[in-house]
Amino acid sequence: DNYVLSQIELHREYGGVYPHMAKREHIKNLPILLEKIIRNGEIEKIDAIAVTNGPGLSPALWVGVEEAKRLHLNYGIPIYPINHMEGHIYAALTTDLGNGKMRINFPSGSSTALLISGGHTELIHIPREMEYKKIGVTQDDAIGEAFDKVARMLGYDYPGGPEISKRAELGRKRNELIREVLRLPRPMLSSGDLNFSFSGLKTSVLTKIEKYEIESGEKELFCMEFENAVTDVLVKKVREAMYLYNTTNLIVGGGVSANNHIRISLEVLCAAQNKNLYLGDRKLSTDNALMIAIACFRRMQLEHTPISNINLLRADPNLSL
Repeated sequence: DNYVLSQIELHREYGGVYPHMAKREHIKNLPILLEKIIRNGEIEKIDAIAVTNGPGLSPALWVGVEEAKRLHLNYGIPIYPINHMEGHIYAALTTDLGNGKMRINFPSGSSTALLISGGHTELIHIPREMEYKKIGVTQDDAIGEAFDKVARMLGYDYPGGPEISKRAELGRKRNELIREVLRLPRPMLSSGDLNFSFSGLKTSVLTKIEKYEIESGEKELFCMEFENAVTDVLVKKVREAMYLYNTTNLIVGGGVSANNHIRISLEVLCAAQNKNLYLGDRKLSTDNALMIAIACFRRMQLEHTPISNINLLRADPNLSL
């Protein structure tokens, strides 16, 4: 079973996630979900506890880590610490077969992973399964954070990504050109490395909003321009990464991977380059516990061992693959 309690409505009022509010909700809701499992007698069927130990918001991470330790002490179930980003990778590689069954489709050959979310923008080289080399990161804002901030500037609700995407699609259907003065830069497009930067793009959006009057109907075209700018950078960096590391597969995970324009653009890229693309189900693209369980299950299949001393288990907000 996959139980989910979303905090989006709670954080919408504030235009973003507040760490200590997220912690409070975790403390309140996690026991409710666990009690549902225990009441149904399912705790006896559990072989392992998978817990995210990073990266992420430290207050929220610690709630999960401490609850995992409590369950271990109460029931003797082994604990597997799982990297949040590895969860996104395996979510993109998982196919839902129905009837509660899933299949993990880890590809043969080397892979490039593009991980794009509210807190991360990373390119990872994966020469073989569960071997990772970070080859590109954002120098400032994550891509999802940029979407949210631009949406807020334009007067849209949190989370901003879906709002920007929805209006960008309307802009494309209009088949009109955006005014030259409203065109946006493609930051670090030709930087000579695989890193990203989105703070300058965000600043450019703010400057144009303040300097030029953007009419309500023109906002759709402006959203389209912003989404195009972000996507152009992603596609260029992914193409360069796959060429430099001679990878056969592209794995795309994280909440922003649900963006329709980004998905289509990466499909076109992989088709042109004769590469295999693994995008995964949109339902598993945003943060969820199931993706952590999937990564844990794969580690168990590969005979990885659980943590031997739970006193060494710590939440690490900056944990890297």
